[in-house]
Amino acid sequence: KTFNGFTQYFDEMLKEDVERFNRNVENGYIPKGSAAPFRALRVANSVWKREDLGADFKESYRDAVSRGYGAEYAAFTPENAVRQINLWASTKTEKMIENLLPDNYDTSGLAVVLMNALYFKDSWLSPFSSRLTKDGDFTTENGGTVRKAFMKQTDTLDYYADDETQLVILPMEGGISMAFVLGSTAKLAEKVSAAELKKVTVTIPKLDLESSFDHKELMSFLTENGVQKAFTGKADFSGMIDAAICVDDIIQKTRLTLD
Repeated sequence: KTFNGFTQYFDEMLKEDVERFNRNVENGYIPKGSAAPFRALRVANSVWKREDLGADFKESYRDAVSRGYGAEYAAFTPENAVRQINLWASTKTEKMIENLLPDNYDTSGLAVVLMNALYFKDSWLSPFSSRLTKDGDFTTENGGTVRKAFMKQTDTLDYYADDETQLVILPMEGGISMAFVLGSTAKLAEKVSAAELKKVTVTIPKLDLESSFDHKELMSFLTENGVQKAFTGKADFSGMIDAAICVDDIIQKTRLTLD
């Protein structure tokens, strides 16, 4: 409910910005042909079932996930599962994530799929000037260097530093901020809360990154932290569907571009 409320607030702020922009164009304050404000914060959820699975999702489960998460329902066959799932992910992320599953993903025992996608696009409250963007050396985690285009600006921003951590928070349109952290991320929420406005020079590389958790990585993490029954034959998903199912895989993929 909290997240749904924020997305509604985000959309309403954008609507107000577009209306203000249109009035300023009509009054001559903004040149005609200028790009209108645009940003997006979208969440999509879907629940999938293999076509020949005898049981169906229970009505109480359908009601709950439709009401709380706006979930769509879909069906698949072992033959078309990869294609259909990848198409859904690509569509909901504006083609940012096109191959969630590899072509050779084993779907022979697949019965139920739960999917969630988040698409976010926004702009900085204080944009970086392209005139100040210059190439430089970026030091990688293993100590090597690669050439990257670095953006630069000096502004009054929320900033925090101690012996282990240095962080700066850059505000974006629509009430969202992005925090950049160097060093330790221990007690990060406390450090973000302790950040204070200071004049800061920020240098950030342009990014286009893709990362994923697959090959049972998330399952291993959850198992080590006490979640075990859901991955075995003792799993009980009878609140969802009357079928002998368990969680066989959890896959998460992220694509981040920054300019």
